[in-house]
Amino acid sequence: MDNKYNGYILAGAILLLLPFFYLIWFTHPIADDFVFGFKAKTEGLVDLVKNTYLTWNGRYSGNFFIHLFTINIDSLVFYRAFLFACFLFFILSFRAFIGSLLVGIDPRSLWAISIVGVLTYLSITANIAEGFYWYTSVVYYQLSLSFFLIFLSLIIYYLRQQVLMNKSLHLVTLFLTEFITLGMNETIAITTVFVSAVLFLSVVLKRKEHALVFGLVLLVSIIGVLLVVLSPGNENRMATYEGSQDLLTSFLMSFLQSVRFIFSFVLSFSGLFFVLFTSCFYAYFTPLLQKIKTRYLFLSFPIITFLCVFPSYYATGILGQHRTLNVAALFFIIMLAVVALKVGKGLKDRLPRKPEKMMLYFMLFFFLIGNGRSVVMDLYSGNAQQYSKELNQRYVVLKEAKSTQNLYKLSRQPKSIFIMDITGDSTNWVDQSYLLDYK
Repeated sequence: MDNKYNGYILAGAILLLLPFFYLIWFTHPIADDFVFGFKAKTEGLVDLVKNTYLTWNGRYSGNFFIHLFTINIDSLVFYRAFLFACFLFFILSFRAFIGSLLVGIDPRSLWAISIVGVLTYLSITANIAEGFYWYTSVVYYQLSLSFFLIFLSLIIYYLRQQVLMNKSLHLVTLFLTEFITLGMNETIAITTVFVSAVLFLSVVLKRKEHALVFGLVLLVSIIGVLLVVLSPGNENRMATYEGSQDLLTSFLMSFLQSVRFIFSFVLSFSGLFFVLFTSCFYAYFTPLLQKIKTRYLFLSFPIITFLCVFPSYYATGILGQHRTLNVAALFFIIMLAVVALKVGKGLKDRLPRKPEKMMLYFMLFFFLIGNGRSVVMDLYSGNAQQYSKELNQRYVVLKEAKSTQNLYKLSRQPKSIFIMDITGDSTNWVDQSYLLDYK
C-alpha cells in the first residue's frame, strides 16, 4: 500500500482512540479499590502480599501490583494517571507483539496495524468497563494481557534470533516476564500453561529445536500455575461464594458461555476489517511463522475461550464476571492477526484497492456497534460527566457524615465505567468500602 494511505489510516485510528482516553478523566475508585487502598495505607507491602496469598488468592504478582499504590479519594489525579499509563502500556505491548510478526515493515505501517488492532480489541472485548476503567480489574487483568503480549514477543524474537543485547539477558527477561504473567490471575495463568505446552510440542517435539529453552518455558509455566492454583487462600475465597465448586454445572454453563462469546467475537465487523487491513501486509510476515497451521489456530481459540470461563465460574458460581473473557478477546485478535498475514497472499487479488475507504467503513461500524458506541454515547450524553460530578459531591457529604445512610444514589451510571453504587445499608461491604477512605 502507498505509505501516504498508511499515514491517513494511522491518523484516523489515533483519532478513534481519543474518546477512550478522555473517558478515563471521569473514573473514580470503586468498592475493591478502597479496600486495597486502605490496606496499602495501614500495612507493609511484603506482609500484604504474603497475607493475601495465604488467606485470599494465589495471585502473587497481581497482589504485589494491587498493593503497591495507595488509592484514595484525595488522589483522583493519580488514580486516573495510573489507568492512563496502563492503557498506554497495553498499546505499546500490542505494538511489540505485532512488530515481532513482521520483518522490514516501515514504522508508520507498523503503528497503523497496531492501533487498528487495539481498536478492534476495544470494540469487541467482553467487558470494557472492568477492562480499562476500574483500577482493581486493570491491575489483575489488563496488566496481565500486556505482560503476556511482551512474553509472546520475546519468544518470537528469540526464534527469529533477534535478542536483547545478548542471549542471556533476553532469556532472563523472557522467564521473568512469564513468571510475572502467571501470577497476575488464574485465567491468564492457565492459558499461559496451554500456550507454553503448545509451543513445547510444536518447537521441541516436532521440530527438534530449542529443547532446553522451551522446556524451561513449560516448567516455569507449570510452577507458576501451581503457585496460583494451590494457594492456601483460594479455599477461603471460594467459600465466600454460594453455589461454587459445582463441577457439572460449571462445565455446562462455561461451555454455553464460550459458545456465546465465540459467536460474538466472530460476528464482529471490527474483526473483519482488521483482517482485511492486516492482510495487506502479508509480504512482511516473518517466514518463521508461515508454517503454523491455520486449523490449529482455529482449534486453539475455543479451547482458550473455555479456559477463560471455566475456572472463574467453578470458583465463584458467578457467570457474569466477563473480565475473564477479556483475555479470550485478546487471543481472538492475536489469532486474527496471524491468520490475516498467513492468508494475505492468497487474498491479494481480492484485497481493497483503496484502503482509506476501508478505514472509513471501520470508523462507521466502530461507532454504530460494540464498545466504541457505548464510550462515545457516555460522553456525548453527559452521563460520564454527571456521574463524576455526583461522586465529587458525595465525597463532601461522606467526609462530614461518615455514613452512607440516607445518601442519594447516582442518577447517571455510564455503561463504559465500572460502577458498584452504595445501597444505603451501613453493613453492606460496598458501603463500608467507601467509608474506609475516611478512617
